[in-house]
Amino acid sequence: MTLDIIDNIGSMDESLFIDYVDTEWCLRAGKKGIKFFVCNNINMRHEIGSANIHFLKWRIPVHNPARRYYRIRNSFYLFKYPHVHNIIAFREVFFSIIHQLILILICKDKVKNIKFLFSAVFSGLKAVFLNYIISFKRNGKYS
Repeated sequence: MTLDIIDNIGSMDESLFIDYVDTEWCLRAGKKGIKFFVCNNINMRHEIGSANIHFLKWRIPVHNPARRYYRIRNSFYLFKYPHVHNIIAFREVFFSIIHQLILILICKDKVKNIKFLFSAVFSGLKAVFLNYIISFKRNGKYS
């Protein structure tokens, strides 16, 4: 990747902090016509979470509740970006909340996980709603 591409796309959005930083950047780059290629023959070892649980046919990474907060909150933040289709943002919100509900059912620290879930949903909705108001005031409509 050249510096021209980075200058054109811009830097990663630090407000996303830990989750969806790369996703948002790639969607922004794609919207500007940057092509991405997949290499199917590359392996990378990457640990996600402190453990994994198996639920039905899925392997679910277990993160601490604070990390789950950012995952859920940031999934709502995706609605703020014009280059992220609402269906993608909705999918991420839906699966992040389902993931958290499964963790609440299975993990020991249920109260803390429930608190982080509600806090993340509240923070995410607040950000989306504020973005809607700002956009509406600026343009007379939501864009």
